[in-house]
Amino acid sequence: MFNPIHMAARLGFSTIVQCLIDSGCDINSKTDSGETALMICTKNKHEECLRVLAMAGADFGMVNVAGQSVSSIAGTNRWSLGFQQALILVIRAGKMPRSSNFSAFSYLMFAAQAGDTEALKAVVGSGEFDIDYQDDKGFSAVMITALKGYVEAFRLLVYAGADVKLCNKSGETAITLSELSQNRDLFEKVMLEYALEKGNRYAGGFYALHCAARRGDIDAVKLLTSRGYDVNVPDGDGYTPLMLAAREGYGPMCELLISHGANLDEKNAKGETPLSLARKSGGASGAHVWKHTKGGKGSPHGKEMRMVGATGVLHWGSQTGEM
Repeated sequence: MFNPIHMAARLGFSTIVQCLIDSGCDINSKTDSGETALMICTKNKHEECLRVLAMAGADFGMVNVAGQSVSSIAGTNRWSLGFQQALILVIRAGKMPRSSNFSAFSYLMFAAQAGDTEALKAVVGSGEFDIDYQDDKGFSAVMITALKGYVEAFRLLVYAGADVKLCNKSGETAITLSELSQNRDLFEKVMLEYALEKGNRYAGGFYALHCAARRGDIDAVKLLTSRGYDVNVPDGDGYTPLMLAAREGYGPMCELLISHGANLDEKNAKGETPLSLARKSGGASGAHVWKHTKGGKGSPHGKEMRMVGATGVLHWGSQTGEM
């Protein structure tokens, strides 16, 4: 059955499309093959028609008889970038594309895939979304930004309340995906800043105190310990903050953690202790620390901690201890 909006969409006559919409035509009417005007203009790569239809509320969640959505049609016709650019402008303008089926199209996931922070800000500002929506593979928007290395988009979603503890169907979280990125340090910095600001402990496998200790961030460690973070809690790999600081060779950080009761005898699954890790890092020079009696609860007194050559023996004041 002939429908003027389908012809106008195929020819790219955006002004006529707008007139037909204004006259009250069915914007989501289908051809015999199940294609809507939105699908037709996408197949023919007409950006302005796409924007007009999106602004008018055309449904991006519909599929044709072949099971293709507007997004998949754009990909099949090698127009993914043009499709993305056109739709991002619509979202930035504050119009959330309509979708009756999020598995076919989700504007939140679309903006995350694009890594466009302005579009994501518009989505978050609209309030018309589930920030933790997961696709058929279990990916959420924040996982996608971590996977693709989009640090600022990741930051925006984390601060908007995205759950970084969620797992996809492969058992990955936003944190584990971010650890695989070449921007790993930047992702880690975002999570540390978030923990310092919001006080979110051990969020989805992210250990703020451990991160600060490994990075040598004295001020962050002071703040976290003042909030009651336990200096002897192991991370997912069995490392305590002191172990990580020792492994990196951060003497002043080790001193600070020990002054807060960090245990020198703690071992991880590899049998490593803070002392053995310090030796491996080359940290054999002396460091003055405050030693607390009675398991960290007694009166502090000064001691010098240093290694004796390469023997693996720790000098603790006038005493020595094997690692």
